[in-house]
Amino acid sequence: NYSADDDVLEMYRHLFLEYKGSVVISASSPGETAIKWPVTGGVYTTNLLRSLCYASMNSYTPDWKEILEQASLETEKEIMLKEKTHYTPQYEMQ
Repeated sequence: NYSADDDVLEMYRHLFLEYKGSVVISASSPGETAIKWPVTGGVYTTNLLRSLCYASMNSYTPDWKEILEQASLETEKEIMLKEKTHYTPQYEMQ
């Protein structure tokens, strides 16, 4: 029987097992320090997990670029709102 969990598993299979190349992710750019909150932990990690979760709840096949762009944007907005400073997560895909 089909379930929504099948779509989630397929999404993760696509992202983690079928991607050809490498994805390098860093929570901050050179000269910046990664930021964490006392309760939720790393800001970028939390937003990356949220982006993965959001992608799994939608009926499309996301790609790494889309997920990483969303996580970076949300992290930049959150840091600007709470810390009033620029913060730039970075990633590279090959």
